[in-house]
This record gives sequence, structure tokens and C-alpha cells, in this order.
Amino acid sequence: MWYGTHAIGPMVALSNSRVKRVNCFGSGSMAEELQKQYNNPYPVESALLEFENGMKGEATRCLFETARVYLEGLSVYGSKASFEWGFADNDDPYISIGKEPVEGLRGSETEVTQMSMPNFHEYLPESIQKYTINVKDFDPLNPQLSLKKGHGGGHHGSHPHLVHEFVRSIIEERRPAIDENLGANITAAGIYAHISAMDNGAPVMIPEF
Repeated sequence: MWYGTHAIGPMVALSNSRVKRVNCFGSGSMAEELQKQYNNPYPVESALLEFENGMKGEATRCLFETARVYLEGLSVYGSKASFEWGFADNDDPYISIGKEPVEGLRGSETEVTQMSMPNFHEYLPESIQKYTINVKDFDPLNPQLSLKKGHGGGHHGSHPHLVHEFVRSIIEERRPAIDENLGANITAAGIYAHISAMDNGAPVMIPEF
């Protein structure tokens, strides 16, 4: 969880609140040479995050010695609809829509569809829209088609959006959507999650920045 920003950042954005407290457990046993390199005995760490507004989230990191296809994903569960990342990193996500409860049926029926992720390239200046996809997939003869296909570029096409927001904040003389305080909170949540894991899941309060 030392590098948990990819997992924690989206939850902070969706909750519109900072991480307040974290409990984290480590599991498994890391190879000795990896323990020495990273000063971490756990191949898997699972953190429970508490936000200031009362919402909760969970993040699991497993980068080593785990037989699973690579994934940096996010799932959000609600009473009327849920969003779940595909099985692998580049798979399309699943949207579940809850129907009215049926008498005698535990829970309710759901309608599940799989959809392609948009990259919202139209919100960017035309000169950098192509960087929302892997450049090798960009078709200059039909740019809109190649953009709509997705093929997310760096971190699923987020890089040009992040750069554009930061540059616009300077031009418009305002704070960026992710400023130093929010960035510090996202980063610290992962660092302090690892501290919790090293203390057998003891709760750790995240300092204010």
C-alpha cells in the first residue's frame, strides 16, 4: 500500500471527502529477497478506509507472488446501480441495475450490461486529444473512430486530462482539482495503511495537511 494512489485516488474523488482513518491487514509471505528490497513482508495488503463524511472504502494491493492477471480497477456498489471493473485491466466494466424487489426472493433481480469506457476526449484541446489512447492505435485518417474505441493511453487515457487541468488552473489563477493537500491525503492514506498492516491492522489516523 506504499504506492496506493491509483486505488485510493478515485475513492477520494467519488466521496468528495478526505481519508480520515485506515485499518489495513497484510497477508501471505513475501520472498526474502523482495522483503529486503521493499522492506515489506506482505505480497497482499487490504485496507479499509474511513472518510471524514462517514463513507467507507476498501483497497487491496497485490503486486507480487499473486496468481492473478494484472488489474487496476474500481468497483462502486449502490442500492439502485453498481459499477464493476472487468476481470482484467483493459476489460470493459459491468453495470448492474437493480429492479424492484420480488416477494420471497432474497435481494432483488438485476439487469447486467457490459459497456465500453468513454475517454471524454472532446473536453480536451484537439492537439492533445490523441494522447488519450495508445498512440499506436491512433488513426490520423479517422481520429474520432480511434478515439471512441478507447484503447486507453497512460493510465486509461487520464494523462492528458490531468495535464490539461493543471495547466488551466495556472492560466485561470485557481487551485487545481488535485492540489497539494488533496494529493498528500491520497498518498498518506496508502503509506499509513502499510503502517497499520505492520501493526496487525491497528487503526491509524491520517494527519491533516
